[in-house]
Amino acid sequence: MWSSWADKVIDSIAKKVGLEIHEKLYTALGVCPKTKRIYPGLLAESTAPVIQEELVKLLVREGVAADVAKNAVESSWVEGDTGQGKTAKSIHPEIRTLFKILKDKDIKIAICTADNRRGTLNTLKNLDLSQYIDMVVCGDDPCTQPKPSPHNAWKICGALGVDPMDAVMVGDTKADVGMGHAAKLGWVVGVLSGIGDTKELLPEANYIISK
Repeated sequence: MWSSWADKVIDSIAKKVGLEIHEKLYTALGVCPKTKRIYPGLLAESTAPVIQEELVKLLVREGVAADVAKNAVESSWVEGDTGQGKTAKSIHPEIRTLFKILKDKDIKIAICTADNRRGTLNTLKNLDLSQYIDMVVCGDDPCTQPKPSPHNAWKICGALGVDPMDAVMVGDTKADVGMGHAAKLGWVVGVLSGIGDTKELLPEANYIISK
């Protein structure tokens, strides 16, 4: 779903600035121009404002006037709809069972993501997971900081009344496990079902789950 989003935004930016700059924009986002595979980088780990800022910088380096670059990025930007029903329901079919087990054991569950709030809440709704989630922190929320800053982890623990040493962080990117490590959470788990690989995750993760 993110590769198709990148296609749309990159095509629009390139047309607005009149440059054949697709490959550089894909690379900047962390997307393979040929396979459209998502790698660790801006798209996988950063918030929308950070991504936009970096794309503007790239255009300026390519000779585009700063005001033109800023307008091209902002006018081309569309919020990724991570909550698109058909796509969301195809992700991890047993995740609802997992969340139910956790809640039956009175374990609090929070989501911390760089994605926008609208798409995140739509995803949870389409996956029928909303009732299991105690707190959601998103990239476009006020008073938050991008991973790997420990700020959001501490914010969640404080709001839910959980000692950070009793919290477990599960994530698939270096930024995810970096946040857990920086916040000194009790356990940081890296999963290989997403973007990161063992080499990227293991330095700051206590444990790696391959499947």
